[in-house]
Amino acid sequence: MATAFEWRIDFYSGGSWYTLPSVQGINIFRGRRLQIDDYSIDSMTVESEFPSAWTVAPKLGDRIVAYIYKPGVVTGMDHFAGFYGNIRDVKINYGYVTNQDRVTITCEGIQADWGRAQLNSFALAEKLTEDQVFDVGTQVGLPISPVNGRSIASAQTYTGNAFALVNLITRTEEARMAAAAVTYHATPEIYWYGRNNPPQTTYYWNDGTGT
Repeated sequence: MATAFEWRIDFYSGGSWYTLPSVQGINIFRGRRLQIDDYSIDSMTVESEFPSAWTVAPKLGDRIVAYIYKPGVVTGMDHFAGFYGNIRDVKINYGYVTNQDRVTITCEGIQADWGRAQLNSFALAEKLTEDQVFDVGTQVGLPISPVNGRSIASAQTYTGNAFALVNLITRTEEARMAAAAVTYHATPEIYWYGRNNPPQTTYYWNDGTGT
């Protein structure tokens, strides 16, 4: 019998990863609604309960990842991440008894760090879009992995937040971007793909017959 998939929430606090118990609901928004839209900052809301029974409580600023745990589907991989970010707020709604207490955890994606990073009269040279995106990341000290930028973007001097500038370059290229990481507990970064560039993917048959 196949193992059912299970959504899990892990948070990083005090140098260790912990799995949030009693998850009742998860709501995630990633990316954009329409291709003509700018990319948004990813967001997630998690509902849990009975916080007095938690061994370690999540707190504001902790790293957090939501993922599907589904062993036996992809060779060598059991965890499939759906959200990377940080905790923005933890709210407890108290019930009549402790096991009726409910917790709402709101989270923001790693793009929020780009939105907070301000650029003042930043000189961006004319070059391929992927190189411009990389230069923005270097300037604000945030990780980004751009590939396959096909267009040459004009030079400009920019004042504003870094995420708005990356969105501008993304529209120029008709590119795509998303928060991702090598493994579900690894430090995430922005992966940026130029147009007509399918993500590099290797498919494995579960019975080990080939790739």
